[in-house]
Amino acid sequence: MTSELDKILSIEESALNRTKEIDRILACSPHDYFSILQINPLASSSTPTNLPNLIKKLYRKKSLLIHPDKTDNPNAPDAFNRLKKSEHILNSDEEMDVNEVSHLMSIYVAYKPDTVPEEYDDVINKKIRDKVNDVLIDELNQMNLEKLYKQTEDIRKDEIKKKKQEETAMKRKLDQRWNDERDVRVENWRKYNYKVEKKQSKKGKKNPMNNQNSITIVSVGVLSFLTGYYLHQFLSPTSRSKKFKLKPTNLPTSSSEITDDTSDEEYESDSDDGIDVNSMSLNEIPGEVRMSLIVRQDLKMGKGKAAAQCSHATLALYKKITNPGSEAYNPEMVRRWEYGNGQAKITLQVPNQEEMDMLYAKAISLGINAYIVHDAGRTQIAAGSATVLGLGPAPKRILDEVTGELKLY
Repeated sequence: MTSELDKILSIEESALNRTKEIDRILACSPHDYFSILQINPLASSSTPTNLPNLIKKLYRKKSLLIHPDKTDNPNAPDAFNRLKKSEHILNSDEEMDVNEVSHLMSIYVAYKPDTVPEEYDDVINKKIRDKVNDVLIDELNQMNLEKLYKQTEDIRKDEIKKKKQEETAMKRKLDQRWNDERDVRVENWRKYNYKVEKKQSKKGKKNPMNNQNSITIVSVGVLSFLTGYYLHQFLSPTSRSKKFKLKPTNLPTSSSEITDDTSDEEYESDSDDGIDVNSMSLNEIPGEVRMSLIVRQDLKMGKGKAAAQCSHATLALYKKITNPGSEAYNPEMVRRWEYGNGQAKITLQVPNQEEMDMLYAKAISLGINAYIVHDAGRTQIAAGSATVLGLGPAPKRILDEVTGELKLY
């Protein structure tokens, strides 16, 4: 009876010891291999000569105690793997393992007191192990942060690479369209030239004192050259060194209107003064969609006057692009502008009409829906004066090619 009781007590004690040892190993830092094997590397008995045999002896003893086949403790496999790894690294001759053990030993030496107790569980030795454990935890956290940073950096580089690939593909597509639509562009430019000359001729007859025919005609000649050169560089940057050729794109253009912010009376003007072309190709350009309203500064309009002229331009642009009977009709661009970007608008300034004409020509060459507002001359400025240039709705990316250098109004 007594022998059976002793046997039961012995089994229970053995199970309790296994559980305690498993918990102790798992409580150690996974990189403190000395602590896992319950070795004090600073003790006088832990000499380079004795240490290999001590490691093997303790490993054999503890592996028999906590081996998963000896206990049903669910944490036994993890504890046994830590024990096995510690024995391997401490006895390894591989350079990486030797460097890791040397680093661990240097941490212990950094906290070595003048007198090192031989007893493993001595209070002084426990304090040393706690400090070593804190250092190892900090190093592990730092390693995890560096790993996370590297992963984040790799993701960022992949995104940049993908974006560059998309931009390259888009430039190739735009360059191909440039070549395919050359004849259309030439025809559009001829129409624009004819309309400008016709409008200026009528203005000269109506208001000889305000005639600006000479300036506008010279501007048109210069613009014919600058527009093709500018667009060729934007859409095909790799061909900047090649011989310049004026090439067309099938993109939306503009019209012009005579307005008066204080009266409904009409000022003589052609109703078909603008050129409407297909604007669907702009839908392929991603990003924010907005309108740009460009106000002439040399007219010195009051804020209310300028606001009224901008309203005329906004309405005219919207009517053009939402009119199913117009070639500029583009419901997809309107949808992006209205619902995707909250009908975004930006008001900019241009110094004079010559600069405004340049911007207008660039805009129609890039296929941007454009509209020049002319005032009826009943309040602050002369009749027929070009007051505001409206552009869009169009992708911000392509609008910036026209207005990127302008200041806010």
